[in-house]
Amino acid sequence: MRTKALIIPLLATLLAVALVSNAYALTIRTVPYHYFNDTPWVPLSLEKNFTGAWTAYVYNYLTYNTTTKGVAILRLHSENASANADWMELNFWYDGKLDIYHTDSNGNTGIIGSGTWTAGEAIVISVTADGIIDIGNETDKEAIVKNYGVGDLDLYWVGGSTYPEYVNYTVTQGYINVEISGYASTTSDVSESVMVWIPIIVTFAMLGMVLGMIKKFSR
Repeated sequence: MRTKALIIPLLATLLAVALVSNAYALTIRTVPYHYFNDTPWVPLSLEKNFTGAWTAYVYNYLTYNTTTKGVAILRLHSENASANADWMELNFWYDGKLDIYHTDSNGNTGIIGSGTWTAGEAIVISVTADGIIDIGNETDKEAIVKNYGVGDLDLYWVGGSTYPEYVNYTVTQGYINVEISGYASTTSDVSESVMVWIPIIVTFAMLGMVLGMIKKFSR
């Protein structure tokens, strides 16, 4: 009886671990330089929808065409890829200037902060579960944007573009790396995680039965 009492909590714990480990995710996407030589933006799926609180580390390793003096625009977009959705744009100018724009679901666009960027150093975007955004660097995570409220901002797409006047001439090589961490899940992900753990759960259940039978017949 004691063995069965121990097995049930163990099975419940294993199932909980399967679901929680799936819920917290780290996704890395590399946006190649040619994405920033075209317009409109070219999206890359994160394959998970980051909702609630999430953090993104953005590293710019692009080599700019100093003759055209253009801008590489990185877009962070919600799951709804249509125009009627929330997104942010990070405008990385050739001279180290950084402008941050936000567009809401009504199509209203405005600049929410300006600062600077350095090649290979992280720009950190932090979004709380309440939809408050801070943007800065690893030393000061509020250096560019502090306590800007956007409401519910999920993240499913990243991508690159430039302004029409810089098409084909913004950058010559390199890439931007985006590392997103936070809670993300899809129905298929949860199902797959449970399926992976089923053999382990069954094994423990059978072990419990065997131990119970041994104990019963050894009396």
